[in-house]
Amino acid sequence: MLMATKTWSPEWVSEVTGGVWRRSVNGAFSGAVCTDSRNLKAGDFFCAVTGERFDGHDFIGSVCDLGAWAVLVEAGRALAIGDLPETCGVLEVANTRAALGDLACAWRQCLSSTRVIAITGSSGKTTTKDLLHHVLGKKLKGTAAAASYNNDLGVPLTILKASPEDDYLVLELGTNAIGEIAELAAIAQPDIAAITMIGQAHLAGMGSPEAIATEKLSLLDHVRPAGIAVIPDAFKAEVLKRELPLTVCSFGKTDQAMLQLVDRGWDIQVQSGWFAVKDTAEHSRRFNLSLAGEHNAQNALVVLAIARAMNLSDRVSAAGLASARPSPMRLEIQRVQRHSGGSLTVCNDAYNANPDSMLASLACFLEQAPSTARLVVVLGDMLELGSASDRLHQQLAQQLIELDTQKRIAQVVCVGPAASMMAATLQGSGRLVLAFSELGPIEIAQTCDQMAPEDWVLLKGSRGIGLECVIEGIGEIA
Repeated sequence: MLMATKTWSPEWVSEVTGGVWRRSVNGAFSGAVCTDSRNLKAGDFFCAVTGERFDGHDFIGSVCDLGAWAVLVEAGRALAIGDLPETCGVLEVANTRAALGDLACAWRQCLSSTRVIAITGSSGKTTTKDLLHHVLGKKLKGTAAAASYNNDLGVPLTILKASPEDDYLVLELGTNAIGEIAELAAIAQPDIAAITMIGQAHLAGMGSPEAIATEKLSLLDHVRPAGIAVIPDAFKAEVLKRELPLTVCSFGKTDQAMLQLVDRGWDIQVQSGWFAVKDTAEHSRRFNLSLAGEHNAQNALVVLAIARAMNLSDRVSAAGLASARPSPMRLEIQRVQRHSGGSLTVCNDAYNANPDSMLASLACFLEQAPSTARLVVVLGDMLELGSASDRLHQQLAQQLIELDTQKRIAQVVCVGPAASMMAATLQGSGRLVLAFSELGPIEIAQTCDQMAPEDWVLLKGSRGIGLECVIEGIGEIA
């Protein structure tokens, strides 16, 4: 993506990254920064990073042949610069990941007229980010993170895509280890920060719910002076104790919340819902929302608070909230044509899972599915829960039983070693329970072949389980 407003001199690039030009370049850079050789276009700046599966240094020759403006490489790597096309510059740094962050941090300083918005939370980050981008985009020009670009590569790359002409930049900040949010926030230096919720995610890396809360709240330490923090009301007292130079807007269901969720509902016939919110001025307003579940109504409160901070009217926000659609694999309703004939409805919520999002997904599924439908839920492992994994999987099984008091869920399919432990708790609950230690899309699809066209299937599990592949076993999306 070329942006004429982004023009970097070679001297500026080497200064902010601490790099040395081993081969100089001709002219300033005004293209895109890229870490994936498959997406590179002529004129791009390629950053060679080492990941779990690939090393960008292995693709230096190919990106140079494709017309890269320059390549960012690590010192000490065997690199035959003389064999590369003379049109491609080579900038050498100690660590390419760190240099990418430094470059993004420096570019963020150039976005003086752009409101930078950073969103984190145990669940709901991507949905809230996409919803906010949809609402703000009704009246303003801006950039938002693609997919779940929320780590030490995704956040810098998103910042580097932004233009000084943007009214806003929406970033998503994720973590699975202590200190990561602070590192990303120091690069982003947001004007507005939002925390969707704080729950039990990544316990293996965090250690405790208290550590998770500390990690998420560390985002607020890097909000620019006179900035805004949008937070769950349960953490307002903790935030106010810090006496940070920012304005706090809390949201939730309590009377003390500055944006209070007072009511909500869902119309099964039209598959759309609404929520009502009351603010501190005692104004109450109802908004239509096409995303199901109380948690999405809470996400919408975050969006509403930020939109107001961006001086958008509630009328504009209402139009955006009403026309929004689910992000891919986030409670995405899909009609699937079965290989065996006929079709059924799949609620694809397979992108990721933790105890809070799993329970919310089950509640949404029961809310969205018609009362006449026979329901099957396919639940995969919730990963990265550490020593609490067995307890939390068993707890979820009990919560499913308590949530589904009318026994609308006819069948539960548990996929993965940890999820299979739910089967023992679910046995005797009046539901057919199947357990697979490994993902078996064909076997799972066979259970769906017994379903009628009006029946529904829920897919929910952690990213590493990849439950979306079950759809391929069932058939094709209509």
